[in-house]
Amino acid sequence: MKKRITIADVAAVCGTSSMTVSRALRQKTRINAETRERILKAAQKLGYFRQTRQGRPVASQEPQKIQLLVGFRRKSVPVFAFRLLIALEQRLAEKGYVCMTRFANGDYDAFTRILDSMRNSESAAVVVIGDFPEKQLLALQCGFPGVLLLDNPGIPDDDAAYSSLTFDNVEAARLQTRHLLSRKRKRILLLNGPEDHPFARELETGYRETLQKNHIEIDPKLIVRCNFTPQNAAEALEKFLACGIAFDAIATTDELAVAAVRVLRQHNLEIPRDVAICGCDNIPLSEQLFPTLTTVALDYDHLAELAADHLCGDTSGLPVRQKLAPTLLIRHSS
Repeated sequence: MKKRITIADVAAVCGTSSMTVSRALRQKTRINAETRERILKAAQKLGYFRQTRQGRPVASQEPQKIQLLVGFRRKSVPVFAFRLLIALEQRLAEKGYVCMTRFANGDYDAFTRILDSMRNSESAAVVVIGDFPEKQLLALQCGFPGVLLLDNPGIPDDDAAYSSLTFDNVEAARLQTRHLLSRKRKRILLLNGPEDHPFARELETGYRETLQKNHIEIDPKLIVRCNFTPQNAAEALEKFLACGIAFDAIATTDELAVAAVRVLRQHNLEIPRDVAICGCDNIPLSEQLFPTLTTVALDYDHLAELAADHLCGDTSGLPVRQKLAPTLLIRHSS
């Protein structure tokens, strides 16, 4: 029979005591990070898995819990929300926290049940990610003092003590528009979300500011709205093209740019010769498109790192309101 790998075997390979290996595998006691990493790699290579019925129970306190609530008002969770959620959970796990994650799709009844569940759950902090109807966001801000909003600036309210870490989306739109103008494009279509969406409002603000600064008249017909889904964006762009309105560039998000590329090709419009495109988010797919998509990168890993540091630090002071600067990545679509 194949010999069962024990803690002693792992300890022999690593040159440590069996007790050190045991502590490293439990990951609940303090141990040098390099030593723990070496032990974990050795255990994985040897094929060691701790048996649940062996040894004494772990005498350590339960890890602190953090409640995460992800909001979205569409049929599926946006790619950016998953990127931020995964990055944040990984960093909190490294710091010894356990995450309780819930999803809210805008439905009122479901949201009230989620609120009740959150109020009845003990946790060290509450984090809100993504998009919520205004009244629901206010309920979260006021109902959970000290709540941290990620990728959402929140709603100013004197009764709400909340912190927010987000991106400077107005500057992201400025970068998009300035870049397209530098490519001698004067008829820039803004393929954007609903008027009441905070991200959409910020994109439009940066777009309008940049055009005005460059003494270019804003044509309302060049602002096309959808519900931030690729399918709806394709339908909106099809209707726009049917009107015969002249344009030579598109500023939008990466997800919507994927739909725009498909529609433009169906109409035999060449990118970037006929229409230059600049996205926003730098999702993995943006670099796989043909031509590769020029985009504004939003560093979700850095945002998650800042959030984890905030949650694990002293949060008793004044609320934190911070915006991260975006970066333009020039590729072949412009």
